[in-house]
Amino acid sequence: MQVKDVMQTNVATVGPDDAVSTAAKIMAARRVSGLPVTDAAGAVIGIVTEGDFLRRTELGRSLSRSWWLDLISAGATASDVVHAHAKFVKDAMSKNVHVIAPDASLAAAAMALEADGVKRLPVVADGRLVGVVSRADLVRAFASLAPATPQAAPSDSELRQAVQQAIANQPGISSVQVTVLARDGEVELWGLADSQAEIDAARVVAEQTPGVKSVKARITQFPAAYYV
Repeated sequence: MQVKDVMQTNVATVGPDDAVSTAAKIMAARRVSGLPVTDAAGAVIGIVTEGDFLRRTELGRSLSRSWWLDLISAGATASDVVHAHAKFVKDAMSKNVHVIAPDASLAAAAMALEADGVKRLPVVADGRLVGVVSRADLVRAFASLAPATPQAAPSDSELRQAVQQAIANQPGISSVQVTVLARDGEVELWGLADSQAEIDAARVVAEQTPGVKSVKARITQFPAAYYV
């Protein structure tokens, strides 16, 4: 599944010369936290978000600071003044916009959203805005994905081997000493681990193995000194 499969195409936008109040009204009406700012050719040149309105003087915010705070910090900056008083979107928008391509994977979109700390990404193709993908879109995509169901249930021996291999191949927990028991899709994990986190990780990996119905982790935690 790619970004183009989950992105929103009916995207509200504003222009750089639109009033900030217009952007705020559109965001409130559409119930979105941000709007791409596009030029006449449809290229994304910025984004205005709810965070850009938090420093508005209309909300009662003041740029003045007490004298002792000014002694230990730089006080209000020119950028603060612009955001507090800007009349037009071009002065309030963020110009450093991260975009993504429609054929990018959902994993790439998730990593970009997390790395940039944003809620939505403009989707751009051939230099033009074609959609927006948000964290909510990825959550809905995840919810719609049905777990893979094997055509035939694996035998107890096959399931035991599959779980054992999955745990052994998983980075970070390959050192866990575990014995797997399987019966009719019900799995038990016995063995030793250095921490509760490793025990939980082994259980989660086992739960994701196709054919597994339930997992009981009976792994014992030993302190690191035990192995010295």
